[in-house]
Parts: sequence; C-alpha cells; structure tokens
Amino acid sequence: MWEISITLKPKNRHYLVELKKKLISKFKKSGIICVCEKVDNQFVLSVACFDKIEEVKTFLKQLIAEIVVVISKEDFMDKHIDMSNVSETCRMAFIKALVCFDYENDVKLLEGKIEMDANINIEAYTMFRCEELKRKWTELIDATSCNSMGLNNYEIFLDFLKFLIESIKPAFKEINVYFRNNFFVMMDQDGNKINNNCSKFYKDEFGLVTDLIMLAPEKINFFCENLSLETKRLISYIFGERIKNLI
Repeated sequence: MWEISITLKPKNRHYLVELKKKLISKFKKSGIICVCEKVDNQFVLSVACFDKIEEVKTFLKQLIAEIVVVISKEDFMDKHIDMSNVSETCRMAFIKALVCFDYENDVKLLEGKIEMDANINIEAYTMFRCEELKRKWTELIDATSCNSMGLNNYEIFLDFLKFLIESIKPAFKEINVYFRNNFFVMMDQDGNKINNNCSKFYKDEFGLVTDLIMLAPEKINFFCENLSLETKRLISYIFGERIKNLI
C-alpha cells in the first residue's frame, strides 16, 4: 500500500476537497482511500491506494503542480503589480489573465520537479520550489511594465487584457451564469455546476469576472440581470462575441 498526505492552509482547503473528488472519480475501482480533515492549523488530504500506484502518483503530480502554480503565481503577481489607475476588479482581472498566461508550460515545468514524498506541503513548494518559475514570472511582469505608459490609458489596458484572455486555452465550450439565492452560479452546457481548482460559488461580481477569465469559455450565456454597469462593460469588452444575453 502507498500512502501520502498533502497539506494546505485552511483558507485554500477547497483545492484539496476538489483534489479528493477527482482522485475518487478516477480511481474509485482501484481501492483508493481519501480523507480530508483539519489538523492543528493545516488542512490535510490523506491518500492511500492498493493498486495502480504509479498512475495515482502521475495523476497527483499534475494536480499538485496545478494547485501550486495557481496559488503561487497569483500571490506573486498580486505582490509585484501596482495598478492604482484602475479599479480593484480590473486589477485582479488583469492578474488572473497573467496567471493563466502560459499556464500549461508553468505546470509542466513544476511537475518535473515534484517528488512524491510521504508528505507534501503546498505552501513549502510555493515558497521553496518555484524559484525558476518566479524568474519567469518576473520577466512577464517586466514585459507588462514596458507597457505601463500605455496601461495608464484605460482603453489600451482593456485591449491588452483582451489579448491576454484570447491567449488562454478554453476550459469549457460553453458556460451559463445564473444568480440564485444571492450567489452567482456557473453551469456547463449539460447543466452541471462548475466547481474546480479555480472556481467556487460567490456573491460578488469580482469573483465572477476572475473565474470567467481563468475558465476562458468559448461562449458565456448570462441568465441574470443584477450585474453592475461597470462589470457589464468590462465583461463585454474583454470577451467580445463570446458573450450572449448580457442585457
């Protein structure tokens, strides 16, 4: 039997909850055991498997790399990008677009460095195993800083944001957006609630905009009328013809 524990801070526990669901879904016939629990000040996912051990390790390495890249890259961008000339929603939309930019190569680079030890602390990987990625991200920030004069112009900023979004590989062909019980809810074209590494349910428009950027669907259907005018304009501009029913 092979065992491993993966730890995260409680505020990011939804990543491990989703990781557990994916493991059980993929290896439910292989005798896999997954338990999520809070231990002291950490949230822990414990995994044990009796079969297909190497497949489980390979699957875990990719998903762990995805989680580390999302958490560490967003935190890195948030600390190093100063955009006082735009709203916080626009600033975070820009950061989310940068997080998604070249995301697959970031994950691949980190995945090759992950060792499947008995215990993996996500925050430790974020702090000590991302130096090469941080140099790469610094170059990306420097490249955007070269455009800082232009980014002070709101329309040029939106054009640049739109360019970044168009470079993101779509995670879904179609997404439907509803507002139910004071929450925005996203569903795929088959009516299934979308809930993965980057998306949760939320009450604020900020979360809606940033998650739509990370998912980058080919088509977005809106079935809610309570969005602010600023958010409607931002979504309409950066997603363009992908948007339907945004009244």
